[in-house]
Amino acid sequence: MGWLFLFVLISQSVSALPENFVYLRDVDPTIEQDIRYATAENFTGLARAIPGYRAGECIIRQPVACALKRVQKKLVAQGKSLKLYDCYRPQKAVDQFVAWAADRGGPDLRLQYYPRLRKEQLIPLDYINPRSGHSKGTTVDITAINLGEMRPPIGNQASYAACTDQDPLRRIPDNSLDMGTGFDCFDELSHTAHPEVEKYSPQAWRNRLDLIRSMESEGFKNYVKEWWHFSYPKTSSGTIYYNFDILPRPISRAIRCN
Repeated sequence: MGWLFLFVLISQSVSALPENFVYLRDVDPTIEQDIRYATAENFTGLARAIPGYRAGECIIRQPVACALKRVQKKLVAQGKSLKLYDCYRPQKAVDQFVAWAADRGGPDLRLQYYPRLRKEQLIPLDYINPRSGHSKGTTVDITAINLGEMRPPIGNQASYAACTDQDPLRRIPDNSLDMGTGFDCFDELSHTAHPEVEKYSPQAWRNRLDLIRSMESEGFKNYVKEWWHFSYPKTSSGTIYYNFDILPRPISRAIRCN
């Protein structure tokens, strides 16, 4: 932390997306989307969608979407599919996360999302950052699922076991292949190469490695503290952090990749 960020904050209320941004469904509708921040099912415990998420849609820069399409083609051949938890993230959503982390009196789903930390530690430990590559449209939160497997419904989030529980059926329900922790689990066990994961779940370790290899094969780079977090450095995003809302996809149109 403490870095100097030079950025231009682009804020707009649009039906047309900024140049080079697309709805992922227009590029590859086979990739599953489970955009958690567009629902009340997120780590803040605020029981509502995060500001800026007015639709559960993955919006991303077109080169990133095309790279995801290439990864998906390989996984489908193996009987698997990608699933997106988050893509482009409005800056107002990032601001909400920062404010939530600083509010010691607010909602607290510690067990389900950060069982060994306090909220105020999440920013210093770089689990929450005032600036995010998501707001540039070059970063995704992603996992892999068995093709055609549906996510079970999520009930009261506070009723589930810790996101670090070794039994994935006790955590918040998900159709993800077991990756050793749940999504948005702010804990050392979510660090992609944490050796303890291989000890208590060799299958989860293999699933992580398979996801890494699949994503890296098309140019994505993993963030070492989150097995689900990947950036696409091949796309030049400059210093622009966007702040437009995620709206329902206005029309269906097929976008071809080169």
